[in-house]
Amino acid sequence: MRREPIRIAVVQLARLGDSVQSLMALRAAQQLYPELEITYVAHESFAVAAERCPWIHRVVKLPTDSLLRPLVNGKRKARGMIPEIAAWIEPLAERTFDMVVNWTYSEASSYLTGILPARVRIGYSRRRDGTLSVVDGWSHYIHSIVQTETLQSIHLTDILTTQLLTALQIHFDDPVEENDGQTVTSKSFFEIKRSPFVCDGWNHPGIRWIALQLGASSEEKTWSPAAWAKLASMILRRHDDTRIILLGGNCEKEIEAKFFEALRAEERTNGTPSAVFEKRLHSKVGKTAFDQWAQILADAQWTISADTAAIHLASVLGTRVLNVSVGPVRFRETGPYGNGHYVVRAPSPESPLSPEAVYASWTYASTEWQHRRELPFADHLRNLESSDLLGKMEVFRSKIRPADVGGGIHFETLIDQRITLANWYGQVLGHLAREWYCGWVPPVGQELERTEVSPELVQNLRKLSEGIEVLDKIYGEIIRTADDLFRKTKTLKSEHLMKLSDREKIHELGKKLEELETLSERVGTAQEPLQAIHRLSKILMHNLTGKRVSEVAEETVGVYRFLRIGVGGLRNWTNHTLGLARPVAVASSSSVVSLADRRAPSA
Repeated sequence: MRREPIRIAVVQLARLGDSVQSLMALRAAQQLYPELEITYVAHESFAVAAERCPWIHRVVKLPTDSLLRPLVNGKRKARGMIPEIAAWIEPLAERTFDMVVNWTYSEASSYLTGILPARVRIGYSRRRDGTLSVVDGWSHYIHSIVQTETLQSIHLTDILTTQLLTALQIHFDDPVEENDGQTVTSKSFFEIKRSPFVCDGWNHPGIRWIALQLGASSEEKTWSPAAWAKLASMILRRHDDTRIILLGGNCEKEIEAKFFEALRAEERTNGTPSAVFEKRLHSKVGKTAFDQWAQILADAQWTISADTAAIHLASVLGTRVLNVSVGPVRFRETGPYGNGHYVVRAPSPESPLSPEAVYASWTYASTEWQHRRELPFADHLRNLESSDLLGKMEVFRSKIRPADVGGGIHFETLIDQRITLANWYGQVLGHLAREWYCGWVPPVGQELERTEVSPELVQNLRKLSEGIEVLDKIYGEIIRTADDLFRKTKTLKSEHLMKLSDREKIHELGKKLEELETLSERVGTAQEPLQAIHRLSKILMHNLTGKRVSEVAEETVGVYRFLRIGVGGLRNWTNHTLGLARPVAVASSSSVVSLADRRAPSA
């Protein structure tokens, strides 16, 4: 039976990569709720991806040149542009939306969300008094954790998808059908105008094409042209069936020039005739509009790219991705989405990532059909005579988890390494978020291996255990005090006229709450893993909606009970990890003996 349309407006005013991830989440929701009528609001510079989605009902473009640029350049004042702004908003606001979703997650965009008429709002918005409003749980998580540069393990696409589906289920109805945990990537995601000719040999069945996307979302995340050139040289010299196509916008023309300069140097070093590379390498830098760019990414066998929209677009189009992760990139949050993609990076953002490391990762990934991933990556390096790379690179492979073990995407490591406290806590936060906002969790530590636990991590977790217990006790006392305040105030006929004894008691409880919150701040900021929970407490308390003291007290009880779930989860992870570090009992024919107590047999 056909259900009534659900009209939603999605505000996504960030860059193209963010837009593609938002579209992936919307596509997943639209597959479960076919009655969605989606109005998509985007910068005119980045609206083209949404315009190519036939399942988007309407695309509204924010005119960057006429509205934003004069403000940014200081040529016009905001007050003087009110008529133009109002004229742009008026068609959007002519009907009430069932839901407005702000996925830009900026304070500036929250004003637009607050203006648009809607029954339900998620993401950043504004109250009637103009203050910032962050009302839903996943927005609390983004505000307090994701936007504070804290490492966490849930992909942004999974966050947005879960946030939207949860809101639809709460405010409207259950979905029509389940999609059995399938990914949202699809070759039919976009309707693009295909060019009959890309370049010579493009459609030859015996040629394998690799798309190299030069440039990145920022300079610090950009791989050097010399590194790209050396990688291209290695691939072309060693794989006769492979050709390379270079991609990039007009802003990558300088990188392109430096790339070819470095490639000619590689040719001279290796004694390779220039004509060999010229016939097998084609540049489209600055020459492709969105449609042909998408066509190339869709038809290539591989896309190799740093942190840029190409990794998201290629993964949507079903092309395997090798993400060259350079600089301060949180790939677990924004890496390529789907099964079988690879991420390679240096052990630290400051360390250089070598072309040899990227080449080794690509050759391992592109021969999976042969070794079926039964060949350890370290053995692959030995076969390449590149074992010296082991301590100079990290390699991860993407995998969509089954729903019954947590769902979403996971990046499994292919090189054994010790886990840092920050990366350990990133796994913990992903687990806590599922418990907080999904209501269920996979087993604690299911993707944490014993070999990853270092003595340094054990030492840090033993210190953390003490802070966890102290913070848990403080939160428990806050709950009891706020509950006392709630019971004391809920029966009052007036909060202005009351007995002196009641006023004194309320004052006493309020002062105690203030002291406890000050103490919780001291404990919550003393150790890094506790800081995220403390920041979340500040966001939750800022967004209390009660008008009366009793209502605020009741909400405070709910907030700290919620936070205490997180503290409990953190305790479980700490105990589990410390348990992994204990000596392992091994079975012998006659007894079970601790490895720590085993002795070498006497001669």
